[in-house]
Amino acid sequence: MIRGMIRDAVLRPLRTSDAPAVWRAFASAADMRRQGAVASEEEARSYVRPLTEDPHQAFAITEDTDTLVGLILVTVDASNRSGWFSYWMNASPADAAGRPERPPLLPTGRSPRVAWSDSNSATG
Repeated sequence: MIRGMIRDAVLRPLRTSDAPAVWRAFASAADMRRQGAVASEEEARSYVRPLTEDPHQAFAITEDTDTLVGLILVTVDASNRSGWFSYWMNASPADAAGRPERPPLLPTGRSPRVAWSDSNSATG
């Protein structure tokens, strides 16, 4: 669940430089595993790179800082004049901007569960 509100969201093309924010988004919630395997910044770069090429049209959802807080993706099937639409959001808008630091990975490779208060500060 996303707590808080994103004000004045802007869409822009996804960039390879968005990889650190993508990594933070994947660390923000365990169910992001459904979107792909991203457990490091290098894996985030590998995730982003193909989304910036055909047949994908990927858009970063950003706030006033131009930092990615979510992703909208359309995979285009030109021959059938259709496309597959998907999206995801960082579970914590504060974490999307890099505040606070990304929690360290556990030995299993999973992030510890982090609870967020309404003020977007880590509580446990």
